[in-house]
Amino acid sequence: MTKSSITLDDMKINVPKRKVILGNSVIQVVKLILNVLDTTWLIIKEFKYKMERERHVHLDIYYTRIVDALLLKVKILHLSVLIATYDNAPFIQALESLSQLLKAKSTEAEKKLEEINQQLKEYNDTGPEFETLKEVYKSLIHKIQATKDDINRIQNN
Repeated sequence: MTKSSITLDDMKINVPKRKVILGNSVIQVVKLILNVLDTTWLIIKEFKYKMERERHVHLDIYYTRIVDALLLKVKILHLSVLIATYDNAPFIQALESLSQLLKAKSTEAEKKLEEINQQLKEYNDTGPEFETLKEVYKSLIHKIQATKDDINRIQNN
């Protein structure tokens, strides 16, 4: 292998780690922005409710626009993260492949369930004989297990 292919393999391994680091960084930035929004809201409340409102109308409008701008920036950041995460052809192909696998497994499970339900219906249609056989079989299994336990106990002593 050449040095560049080894480096490329190393980079491929580091991509998921870097995505996690990016996600954590985005979370920290969003928390910081939300903290700034909370502080800004506290300032707005201070001027809005405790001081004369007429004197601070312009300040109120200014802070309201700051809050709106910060909320829009958070939404843009959120959309950027979603686009960066899901706007990747190999990732989309992997999701589609996984979806097909899950659909196939679901179809297979539905067929098995249908077969089992049909078999159960046949058993139930046999009437009280099936219930009697079931109870006798259950009792026999318990007796066999109890006998095995007794044999193990005797062998261990």
